[in-house]
Amino acid sequence: MHKSLQIIIALFALLLPHSFSVAESTPAFTVETLFTQLKMTQPVVLEFQEFKTVSYLEIKLEQNGILEFRPPDYLRREIIKPTEEVTVISGDQISIKTASNEKTISLDEHPAIRALVSAFRAPLSGNYAEIKDLFKINLKGTVASWSLELKPVRASVSTYLAEIIINGKHNQIETIETIEQNGDSSYLILSSAP
Repeated sequence: MHKSLQIIIALFALLLPHSFSVAESTPAFTVETLFTQLKMTQPVVLEFQEFKTVSYLEIKLEQNGILEFRPPDYLRREIIKPTEEVTVISGDQISIKTASNEKTISLDEHPAIRALVSAFRAPLSGNYAEIKDLFKINLKGTVASWSLELKPVRASVSTYLAEIIINGKHNQIETIETIEQNGDSSYLILSSAP
């Protein structure tokens, strides 16, 4: 009887996985998964509110405006308040236009600015390869609420930039915090444009 019981248990064990419907495990939440979820295939327009802390000022500076992203690499930032300014980044060129001035610069000449631009554009275009070459990446949280910490790996960038923290939920970026080595910082809040 003892031998029969062992055979029955062995058969039961072999049949068990096939006899019951077992829920599949949830795939791991990785940086690659996040970038796939964030990738924009259509243009997107967002409102922003930005608070800047400058080490030599006692007040926070506030700016409000509109961000427009068109895949794969067009980014337009229009500051509406307190003064008007339009910055357009297309490919490797940045054009900045104010009421009194207009200039164009190359991202190739400014590695720290390139890193900042990449930190915003790469997630929206799903370009994980671009960001992993520029930053040490730490992803915390779950799909429902996540935080992506980016620390520069190149000396030409880390001299100026300490860290960028991007927070969001599901496939939406909600905030971007930029912390510079000199203590200056920027906190950008994004929301859907009406």
